[in-house]
Amino acid sequence: MVQSLLLEDKTNKASGWKKLCKKTQLDITMDVHKRAMENSNNVLWGTDQTVKGFKVAALERYCEKFTDTIKDNKEIKAFEEIERSPGHAICYFRFGMGFMDDRDMICDFTFKHKENGEFWMILRSVDDLTKYPIRKDDKGKDVVRFQMMKASVAKDTAEGYENREFFNFNMGGNFPMRLLNMFMGDGIAKEIPQLHKDLTHHAAELAKGN
Repeated sequence: MVQSLLLEDKTNKASGWKKLCKKTQLDITMDVHKRAMENSNNVLWGTDQTVKGFKVAALERYCEKFTDTIKDNKEIKAFEEIERSPGHAICYFRFGMGFMDDRDMICDFTFKHKENGEFWMILRSVDDLTKYPIRKDDKGKDVVRFQMMKASVAKDTAEGYENREFFNFNMGGNFPMRLLNMFMGDGIAKEIPQLHKDLTHHAAELAKGN
């Protein structure tokens, strides 16, 4: 599926892609598009990232420390590492939505290098309610299960690296599309400085030999 997505031209309006936003900050550019998914009410999002000053090695170290990054996020209210091995992690986390019910997700994350130099990252939510039942928030209320799939392919360039990312998610509960667009736009604005901070940290650790 990822290979076929990589061949899609997100500037082709005839295929249903629409531009949502493009933001550049701290030598990181994120160009975000969306289109309807076939046979589904969900939306497929596509982000082309251009990052200057950092190589994929810093991104790979970030992935290796993925569960630590989630755990330390101030917006995460609960976290549990379920499984961890080289190139793979499964974890549970719950996050707040401000004026809405908390969401949670069981996250299965895999990453690996390909022989052609590409670095692949696949993130999927695990929707086995028997194995991972719905939990309660701090007030004893059922949280809403968040579903997500994200596939990213990154490769070094002369100035840094480029990353093509595709993802879809279902916020669960009552979450209007207009709020989803606002959520995405706000998320991108927060993601760029956080990504730059993370890459700076992991590039420095690599330079130290860590």
